[in-house]
Amino acid sequence: FDKVTLPFIRALGPRLRVVIIPDEYQVNPQLLPALLGSAEAAAAYDVDQPSRRLREFLDGEGIPYLDLLEPLREAEAQARTYIPNNTHWNARGNQVAAEELARWLGGEGPR
Repeated sequence: FDKVTLPFIRALGPRLRVVIIPDEYQVNPQLLPALLGSAEAAAAYDVDQPSRRLREFLDGEGIPYLDLLEPLREAEAQARTYIPNNTHWNARGNQVAAEELARWLGGEGPR
């Protein structure tokens, strides 16, 4: 976050809530080798880094967040959650996100 964004974030204070939305390659383990060209390159790549860096920043700033990485991974293990090679959720992905968001905003907190 840069010098322009951080004051805006702080000005919102306790009203700010963030949902971390992972990319399809973070959720679908079969996608990364194709994107990087080999299983070896995929194995060396830290797919959790983008979400982890956001969580670390948000934790440091005391900003509440919902990270959808694990719920979407769990759902993806059963059936696709993204439109193939599109980065947008399909109906199943939208359902998972909606359920997690409703749980979080309803006071149950993230899983």
